[in-house]
Amino acid sequence: PVEYVRVCDAFGNGYFYIPGTETCLRISGYVWFQVGATNVSWEDEYDDSWENSTRARVNIDARSDTEWGELASRIRLQGTWGTNTDGPDLIDQAWIRLGGLFMGYSESYWVNAYNTGPTNFGSHSWDGMGYGYQQRQQIGYTFNTGNFYIAGSVEDNANTDWTPNFVGKIGGAIGSFNLFAKAGYDA
Repeated sequence: PVEYVRVCDAFGNGYFYIPGTETCLRISGYVWFQVGATNVSWEDEYDDSWENSTRARVNIDARSDTEWGELASRIRLQGTWGTNTDGPDLIDQAWIRLGGLFMGYSESYWVNAYNTGPTNFGSHSWDGMGYGYQQRQQIGYTFNTGNFYIAGSVEDNANTDWTPNFVGKIGGAIGSFNLFAKAGYDA
C-alpha cells in the first residue's frame, strides 16, 4: 500500500514524517540579493562604484523525540556570489543536538545558543559584531526552562594555538521583558 507523507507538527511548521519512521524532516531556505554603494565620494581620488551579491541557502533539518530529549540535526548548504564572480558552494553548517547538548560546526554561541530566545539574532547579517557570525567547531550546552536559560560553549578559536574560546549566556523572560547577559573569552 502507498504511504502518503504525513505532516509533523511536533517541532513547528514545515516538518513532515519521513515515511516509515517517527523522524520529522523540514527542507527550507532562501535566495537573497543585495545591492550597495561603495567608496562614494565627491572627491576625484575615489572611484564611485556599486556592488551586488547573491546568496542561496538550503537547510535540511531532522528532529525526533528520545528519552533523553529532542534529537535534532541540521545540514546547511550555502553559496554566496559577489560582483561578476562565482563563490564556493559549501556546507555552511553541520551539527547535532541531543536535549541541551550541542556539537558541530555552526555560528558561535555568542549569537546562537540553541533554544535560548531573545539573545539570538538569527543569520541575516553579514557582520554580527565581528565575532558573532564566525563559524566555529564547538561543543555547548543549554539549560532552558522556558522562562529562564543558561548556556555555554567551548569553541575552536580558528587559530593555530590550542586555547579554545568560551562563551556564556544567562537570561530569561519577566512578563513581557526579556533580560540577558553574555560574556566570552576570545583566545
